[in-house]
Amino acid sequence: MCRKILLIRPKMILVDDGNYRESRWFTAWTKVREMEEYYLPRMIQQITGQVCGMIQQITGQVCGMIQQITGQVCGMI
Repeated sequence: MCRKILLIRPKMILVDDGNYRESRWFTAWTKVREMEEYYLPRMIQQITGQVCGMIQQITGQVCGMIQQITGQVCGMI
């Protein structure tokens, strides 16, 4: 698992108040329980040896399990 991307967690809710207008540039992930392949940038491919990673919505319970296995918090996975 070392230096491998297990999962990419998409942003589900965008901030649109005060100084923040994320919806101008981004779209929130709306696919429920769907997994999609994401082709990684070349620099990341060279570091990890992976061509793609999986992007999917995950629950807090899954996030906790991943944290126990990897020692990483979900935002950094």
